[in-house]
Amino acid sequence: MRIFIRDSIIVGIIFLIWAIVFICTSNSGNLALLEAVKAFPGHLLITIGYYAVCNVCYSILFISDCVNEHKELIDELEEGRKYFVSKGIKYN
Repeated sequence: MRIFIRDSIIVGIIFLIWAIVFICTSNSGNLALLEAVKAFPGHLLITIGYYAVCNVCYSILFISDCVNEHKELIDELEEGRKYFVSKGIKYN
C-alpha cells in the first residue's frame, strides 16, 4: 500500500508540474511549445511502457541458475525411482 501511495504522489507531482507548464505555455502564445507540452503525457506513457517491456525481457533473458534446487530435484527423482523399483512398479 505504501508503494501505491508513493507512486500516486509522484504521478500527482508530475501532473501538477505538467498542468502548470501547460497553463503557462497556453498563455504565452507559442503554439509549437504548446503542442509539445500537450503531447508529453502520451510520450511519458509510451516511454514507461517501453521500459517495462525491456525490464521484463531482460529479467527473463538473464534468469539466474538454481544449482542447489536442480541438485535437490535430481535427488528426489532418484529417490522416486528407487521407491518404484522396490515396489515393483514400472515407470518410464
